[in-house]
Parts: sequence; structure tokens; C-alpha cells
Amino acid sequence: MTEAPQQEWLLEKQHKGATTAILLGRVPGPVGLDRFQDYSDVLWLVDREGGEMHGNLEAPFQPGYLETLSPEDVEEVLKAFLQGNLLALPNLYCHNSILKRDTTAYNFLLERIQVHCEGTLRARKTREEEGFIAQMNILLNLRNYVDHRFPASMEGNCARQVAAVVGAGPSLDSSIDRLAEVQDRVLVFAADSTL
Repeated sequence: MTEAPQQEWLLEKQHKGATTAILLGRVPGPVGLDRFQDYSDVLWLVDREGGEMHGNLEAPFQPGYLETLSPEDVEEVLKAFLQGNLLALPNLYCHNSILKRDTTAYNFLLERIQVHCEGTLRARKTREEEGFIAQMNILLNLRNYVDHRFPASMEGNCARQVAAVVGAGPSLDSSIDRLAEVQDRVLVFAADSTL
């Protein structure tokens, strides 16, 4: 009985209209990277030695080395990268090498990628579904906004008042209960679909 060959890609997630990609793990040999040349940007999350096996990486590759990425860096890098194509999420590729090396780090990265992609998708769907209604609301109320601006006498009324400006991002899911507990002591400004 012969053993089945091991699958090279542990995960390949395609998104319609994707022009960018996120690649996790070492990819052996330069031929493995050829399939990514048609992307405008590829965020490659890999250990430094694994990335440097391919020499100096040029566009479209943007390496993010596990050894130097703090959890805060991961958040910023993913937020910025997801802005690369406002119409589609990036395709996601995980090489099976993530099961053999730095698995804990890759599990963390996959979890953060999922959270950011879901939040981005939710925000884009909200804008798509409610954007026209919001624009119509602004236009219908524009005269009232202009004619009934806050008078100068109200200037400073909110000075030294604790305020929360709340958007509909993923952090709202984790902070809404705490916000509800203090809402009587906090001035809340709700934006977008948070209303």
C-alpha cells in the first residue's frame, strides 16, 4: 500500500475580484512563489530564514517576519493591507509548512486575519447596503444642518466631558456591554451603522 502524497497547500481561500494575497509559511524553491507574480501585493508572513531562502524579495512581495512582528504590528499591518483592494478581500494561502514550524505564531496570525477580514467584509457590506440611504438622509437634512447649527453660546458645553465616538467596527462587539454600563456618564457619538 503506497502512501498518498502530502498536499502542498493546507488552505487556499479565493475571493472574487481579489488582486492581493496573504501567504503564510515557508514556500520551498523559487517556483513555489511564481504563482503569486500576478498579484499587485502579496503579504508574506514567514520566519526570516524562510523568507530569505528566496534572496531579495521584490514586488509584489511584502514580507512580514515572525521574529519582528509584535501583536500590535500584526493589527496595523493587516488593517493597512486590507485597504489595498477596497472591492475584494485578499486571497489567502497557507503552506503546509506552518504545521512543522512556528505553528503557534501562525495560529495567532490566522485568527487575526479572520477577524480583520470579517470586520472589513461587514463594513463593506454595510456601506453597500446602506450607503445610498445614508447619502439620501444627509441630502434631505442638509438644510436643517445648515440652518440649525449649534449657536456660539453652546461652545464649551462638552468641555471636560468624557465622550465615546463609536463606530461599527469589530471592537464594538467586545466593548458594547461595557459602554452600556457607563452610558449615563459618557457622551456617546454614534457613527454609521452603529446607530
